[in-house]
Amino acid sequence: MKKLILLCFYFVSIYLLSCKKDKIGSQGITFKLDGQLTEGAADNPAGYGLGYSICSTSGCYYGYGGGYAVGTSGNVHITLGQIKSPQGQLSFDDFKSLFKPGARQFDSLMVLGQLNSDRVEVQFVDRSGKRWSTTKEYYDTGGSLVRIINQPGSSFVVDEVEEVKVDGHLGGVKFAGRFNCILYERNGNGQKLVTDATFTTKVTMH
Repeated sequence: MKKLILLCFYFVSIYLLSCKKDKIGSQGITFKLDGQLTEGAADNPAGYGLGYSICSTSGCYYGYGGGYAVGTSGNVHITLGQIKSPQGQLSFDDFKSLFKPGARQFDSLMVLGQLNSDRVEVQFVDRSGKRWSTTKEYYDTGGSLVRIINQPGSSFVVDEVEEVKVDGHLGGVKFAGRFNCILYERNGNGQKLVTDATFTTKVTMH
């Protein structure tokens, strides 16, 4: 009887641990592109995506950029951030603040000085290599780059976040969310509509 109780305890423990490990779900993305269901896997499903940093003479700006492979050559890229640590080095608490649950505003993030951790940019490269983004970009007649955020009815929400261990120590997060948006062709006039998108990914600060 004692062995049976211990055996039951063992299987229950394994079950609980496995549930905790996959609480948010496996990494990947699912969305409808112009009404067609599309699925993709995290670029590094066995490990972690990485944050990014953009440095200038005034310091370094930190954010997160994670990719999902779609089909044979296409991919979706989600960029979150960005923040600037007053110490010049990102702490784990600063890092976690990028992924707190809640809504994000769409913005063009690969520009120095965008110190808003509640911003997001979604980009897509289709199978032909054509680039699309939630930021409409084009060069005006004077050769200057123009960036426009025009996302009526769009939304991006981080739903769940959990801390995860890297090499036995806390140093990463796993998060999940959902969004819908308009994608604009880079330097073109085309548009695509993304709806019912859900995603899950892991990221480490190093």
